[in-house]
Amino acid sequence: MFSLLPSEEKKKIRREYFLRLGIVFLCFSFFSILLASFLIIPLYMLTHGMRKALTQEAAILENSPNLKEAEVIKKTLRESKDKIAVLSSESEQREVGGLVAASLQKRKGLAITITTFNYSREGNALGIITLEGQSSNRDDLLAFKKRFEQDPLWTSVELPVSNFARDKEISFSLKLSGSF
Repeated sequence: MFSLLPSEEKKKIRREYFLRLGIVFLCFSFFSILLASFLIIPLYMLTHGMRKALTQEAAILENSPNLKEAEVIKKTLRESKDKIAVLSSESEQREVGGLVAASLQKRKGLAITITTFNYSREGNALGIITLEGQSSNRDDLLAFKKRFEQDPLWTSVELPVSNFARDKEISFSLKLSGSF
């Protein structure tokens, strides 16, 4: 095809064409970035909200009474293990600690919190465990006692009547005797 324009006009038109093409490209890029940023804002807010909710949930779980109660039970069991080690041989210690820990684990519900655990021995055969703690109400405390009475490991379960004086948030002391 023949071109009737002079070469300087061709260069000028070509320069204008590339300038317009560059401006269109820059405008398209600007609006694309602007649109992308508007679309990312809701995603950012959603992830920020989810992160905040997960942080709050983690804080709640760290401060939950079950976690604290588990730590108290672990600490109590460690202390009882140390006391049993002083009082008895290693093989007897493993047997008694396992029986007592299993029995406590099975019988303690969510409404019972054990704060103190004492172990003593009378003679060669009779072991006495004293548990002190908190119960949310009378019914849970009575059910806790009955669960121990049903276990053949325990020969006697003593829970003073004075522990039932209050209706809620009851501090109790439970004495368990068994031949172990």
